[in-house]
Amino acid sequence: MAATGATNVYDLVSWAKTRDPDSSAALIAELLNQSNEMVQDMVWLEANMPTAHRITQRTALPTTSTRQLNDPVQVSRGQTAQFDEGMSIMENWSEYDLALLKLWADQGQFLYQQNLGFIESLTQKFAADFWYGDPSTNPTQMLGMAPRYSTLVEATAACAQNVIDGGGTSTDNTSLWLVTHAPMALHGIFPKGTPSGIDHQVFGNDVLQGNTAMGGTRLAVHREKWCWNAGVALWDWRWCGRLANIDVSNLRAGVGSADLTEGMIDLMYRVPSIATPPSTTGNPQSSIAIPGKQVFYCNRTVRAALHKQMLNKTNNQLTMDDWYGRKVLHFMGVPLRNSDQILNTEAQVV
Repeated sequence: MAATGATNVYDLVSWAKTRDPDSSAALIAELLNQSNEMVQDMVWLEANMPTAHRITQRTALPTTSTRQLNDPVQVSRGQTAQFDEGMSIMENWSEYDLALLKLWADQGQFLYQQNLGFIESLTQKFAADFWYGDPSTNPTQMLGMAPRYSTLVEATAACAQNVIDGGGTSTDNTSLWLVTHAPMALHGIFPKGTPSGIDHQVFGNDVLQGNTAMGGTRLAVHREKWCWNAGVALWDWRWCGRLANIDVSNLRAGVGSADLTEGMIDLMYRVPSIATPPSTTGNPQSSIAIPGKQVFYCNRTVRAALHKQMLNKTNNQLTMDDWYGRKVLHFMGVPLRNSDQILNTEAQVV
């Protein structure tokens, strides 16, 4: 096979590197797989438009007046605003020379092994954009969480009141997030009138045409396409928050790590409800019921530091509790879940 496009097309060398000594398809060690658990936790809703999801929010309340007997009061009204949440088209393709594919006795096993990598790539792309996607710099991306909660100045953005400063000032910072998964908080969206999730199409006997004129080049190929149309809709920003500017160097050195739990407490008190543990039916201690499930998200560096605090008995709010049949680290009754796409190289949020 020609070397052209060798990095993108499965060739004879690639075929040889995926065979066991008995010529069967090798079981591939997925060393590049990640853990991005918010993809599992998210609530998904069909968007109310084919290419976007329109959200209506109240921006002003009617004015309530006081009066004396026989005195009229001014008529008033509330105000609302609308904005659209966009979605991304995440897509990848595989392509195999049909003659090369037929070298496999078990083509299904080979294709299954290859497909796992494509699915993982899509998941990592969604997770990366979930946190950092920014259509102002790349219009093909959905709007992620970090660009939404990107300042500490409330005069710049109202949601800044839910951004806590962890004290880091360099460029080796990371963030810890409090997210409420619910239709009335944060949820995933997919285009109106389409199925949710990854769309997988197989073109088993396709013909690749070079020069399409009579007598041009032809190649029998097997093609597969993966496409995921998805976005994130923040229905009510008050139900999410960010503990930003966590200095990774200090965290690894065990300096100032206790401040993490103080920042997490601040986050718990910034959302409308401080119900503990999270509940969909309300809590006697809260004035507003949590509309869904609340989860803390961080990367492995932050999670390990918090787990060490629990083992050292330095914080009795950190516990190992049940989460859908598994023992998971919790803080104040809220589970801490992992996302490997949360960076340790974030710039300082100011």
